[in-house]
Amino acid sequence: MYKYSESFNKSDGEVAVVVGLVVVGVSGAISFLHEVIERAKRAVIAIRNVFIDYIKCWCK
Repeated sequence: MYKYSESFNKSDGEVAVVVGLVVVGVSGAISFLHEVIERAKRAVIAIRNVFIDYIKCWCK
């Protein structure tokens, strides 16, 4: 079993809680970033489509 140093002598329960919170925070941040990227992609595609339609109309 890994021994903690004196400066870091938390109980296993506290360590488990901290690790759990970090994991939840990281996975939440990743899913949030993924959602932001997906929305940005959709926005770029929508703007590009409008721009292409505008150019098509202008070229006629």
